[in-house]
Amino acid sequence: MIELKRLKLINWHNFENTTFDCARLTYMIGVNAVGKTTILDAIRYCLTTNRNFNALGNKKSGRTLQGSVHAKQRGENAYRRPGHTVAYIGAEFWDSVKHTSFVIAVRVESEGPMQELHPGDQTWYISEDGITLEQLPFIDPRTGAPSAKEDFKPAEGRLSYTRSPSEARDRICRALGIGRAASPLGKKFNEVFQMGTSMDEIPNFREFLYQYILPQPELDLEALQGDRLELENLHAVLAEAQTRADALDEIVRYGREATEKQTEALVNRGAALLARAAADAGEKAVWQERVDAGRRRGQDRRSGSPPRLPDRPQRRRCQRRGPRTGRPQRGAGAPADRTGCRRPPRRHR
Repeated sequence: MIELKRLKLINWHNFENTTFDCARLTYMIGVNAVGKTTILDAIRYCLTTNRNFNALGNKKSGRTLQGSVHAKQRGENAYRRPGHTVAYIGAEFWDSVKHTSFVIAVRVESEGPMQELHPGDQTWYISEDGITLEQLPFIDPRTGAPSAKEDFKPAEGRLSYTRSPSEARDRICRALGIGRAASPLGKKFNEVFQMGTSMDEIPNFREFLYQYILPQPELDLEALQGDRLELENLHAVLAEAQTRADALDEIVRYGREATEKQTEALVNRGAALLARAAADAGEKAVWQERVDAGRRRGQDRRSGSPPRLPDRPQRRRCQRRGPRTGRPQRGAGAPADRTGCRRPPRRHR
């Protein structure tokens, strides 16, 4: 960032040899006609070569460059310095990026307040880095008057100069890090600086905001046409991507359904295998029991003991047995069966 640190005025209106300290935010307070507008005119003329010195407090005052150099008073044709006069304006800046200072100055030489200035009467100076106001001889130590043109140079370091206002604007913009004065940013700087230091009213703030504050993109029809075609291609690519995404969603859904069915089939197969294993286990137990029975019979035959017969169910006791003999009652009635019970007689139809 580049900041204005000090301002020096030599024979500028009512200031004969004055230096002001400046900060990032500086207030100028005072009654009328003490020089507030004069200071703003000096800064504007030094940095933009603009000679519009109409006072913000009195638009009809008709201030001119000669009037500021010769210190025109309120009376008609009244000047504090009516003869040959040399005026200096020096602005010292500090570059916080380079951590160094430099000076932009202007020298004006006028033979009289009523004479027009010649092209060589205005000279702008731009110092190299490291120069301060104290290193520039604004006052000739031998005479106490403003230094001559050929004597205005630092003891050490270089000082470039130009007498062309347009060249001066270009060099000043470059020194302030703005670029060329003819660039969009350089034009904005000179126009806004003029409006800011003259305190002109802004008739349309919205237009001022869009014109000077917000960036203005430059229209390129070919680039816009290319952007339109690219946007259409992007829309086509987006539609194709959406179609593919829908197809992928359908595939994922089918995959989930297949996975669920496969899982269900695996569960059913597992249940069938378990049931088959249980059936096989029961059949194996039956066969094992038969094998064990065969082994026991074989052992009985080898040992000479009679074979074991399987247990038979008990005979049904006849309900018509004798008192305690256990023998069936004999007599008239139904004949006895093999168990000794008498069968009921058959009825002939």
